[in-house]
Amino acid sequence: MNILRWIAVAITVAAAADPPVTATRRARPAIGLVAARGAVADTLRRDLHADFSVVDDADPTAAALIVVGDRYPPETIADSARVATVTVPQAAGVRIASVAAPSSIPAATTIHLEAELVAVDQRGRTTTVVASIGGAQLARASHEWRIRGTGAPGENDENRWRASLDVVPIGEPPFVVTVATDSAPTAQATAVVDVSDRLPVLVYDARPSWTTTFARRALENDPRFVVSAVSVASRGVEVRSGSPQSLQTADPDRFRAILVGGLDKLSTADAAALNRFMIERGGSVALLPDSSAVGRVLLDPPGKEVLLDRPAALTMRSPLPRIDASEVLLASHPPDADVLAAMPGSPGPKGPGPPVIWTQPRGEGQLLVSGAMDAWRFRSTAGVDFDRFWQSAIAGLALAVRPAVSIAVTPAAIPLGQSARVRVRLRSPGGIAASQPVTVSATLASGEPIRLWPEAEVGAFSGTLTPSRTGVDRLDVVATNGNRTERGSIRFVTGDYTRPVDDPIVPLSALSASRGGIDVAPNELPALERWLRQTIAANTTPVQRHPMRSAWWIVPFAGCLSVEWWMRRRRGLH
Repeated sequence: MNILRWIAVAITVAAAADPPVTATRRARPAIGLVAARGAVADTLRRDLHADFSVVDDADPTAAALIVVGDRYPPETIADSARVATVTVPQAAGVRIASVAAPSSIPAATTIHLEAELVAVDQRGRTTTVVASIGGAQLARASHEWRIRGTGAPGENDENRWRASLDVVPIGEPPFVVTVATDSAPTAQATAVVDVSDRLPVLVYDARPSWTTTFARRALENDPRFVVSAVSVASRGVEVRSGSPQSLQTADPDRFRAILVGGLDKLSTADAAALNRFMIERGGSVALLPDSSAVGRVLLDPPGKEVLLDRPAALTMRSPLPRIDASEVLLASHPPDADVLAAMPGSPGPKGPGPPVIWTQPRGEGQLLVSGAMDAWRFRSTAGVDFDRFWQSAIAGLALAVRPAVSIAVTPAAIPLGQSARVRVRLRSPGGIAASQPVTVSATLASGEPIRLWPEAEVGAFSGTLTPSRTGVDRLDVVATNGNRTERGSIRFVTGDYTRPVDDPIVPLSALSASRGGIDVAPNELPALERWLRQTIAANTTPVQRHPMRSAWWIVPFAGCLSVEWWMRRRRGLH
């Protein structure tokens, strides 16, 4: 009887003292699910719940991350994270992987689009891609798929199709061009193209030349160009038109392309100026020789002249129009040359024939060499379009020249409520990013600032743009380097648009392989779960407990007192 009483007293004293007890507890490691939706995510949550704490986030503190999908996720993955991947096969159909379009074009210029499509399980079917502005269909192209295809990166090129579309812009700029397919009209990609200033071109003749004369006339008849010309008629006599300048004194930022004739009279100083224009300015230079005596200032060796019995139609790269020539200069070209026209005849192992007109990169710019020395003689021949050839070739060169401040907004058609990436590049060397520290500021037309951060590349900055209103907006960028200031701007649109689907450059499995993880298919989830349990050790942590705080102690306390009271009553005690 006394024992029961002392037990109840002991419980009371222990409850009042509340002594702590240290124990160890098994902690559940955190597992992050990235881009996981549907049955795969549900299965992983259910199977891993007992051993792991599963969260829907790319948590950098998680013991491992599981990425589900067919391409790299938009979320940032920490370099130190252990990553496993579940590669989901793409659904059958056709999707638009990318659409390449110029950010701006001169007035009266056709918009050239390159749309890359990827097919999955479409063998024997035909896909039509349509480009439209404001609902008006302006260009279309069709393609028949030859293989079944899975859409995986590195697969046979026949599973991919690059459609070329030439769109005549209608309405007011900027032009919002929508690209869609007949097989999946809801899967669309949008490009935004603005109107830029006319293309400034300088034509320089070290002596009078028929070749450059007729090329210049072709450009002057094209409203896309602003042509200035200098022709050295004789010693001390120059014929000028437009707003010409000599090669040595010309402002490199004033022109985008320079056409040069009379190469045998070109001085070493002129050649040095042209090289600076290409290497430092990033401009384009077109050499139009009219004889084999071209000198060695820009072409070394100068090339070999070939005389044909009759004019021959050169083999042109599509979509350039045809030109004919009977006096051809076959100059030595580098391996990285882009051939625009070649000699006719049976194709060789590296192309259709010896190159006649070709371009090559030189520094940040481009050099075009035309060996069709007498093509101007046959400009009236049926089927020949001499003027349009030079208009197209020089327009391509001029449009490829990067301005002092180039701006890209990706995507340019921003879905409302989402963000776009802004990237600014400053031209260098010799440009705004060459010497002193550069200050770059970006603001919207409303005055709202956009913060830009420097990238690893010299003269490159990037940031994030989140529009707050729909419609057309403008981003202005000002770059200051000492006393020099350069400006640039780009227009973009915000509305009910579909964000483009990025084409996976590398398979998703490369992400797990580079992070020490494994890649499985959706039907191989048990292997992933075993790998997680074997790889991630469960940690134990010390935990302080207060056992006397449990409400269950009231049971033995009350029981002891009740039994002790009953026993006392049986004995007649009070």
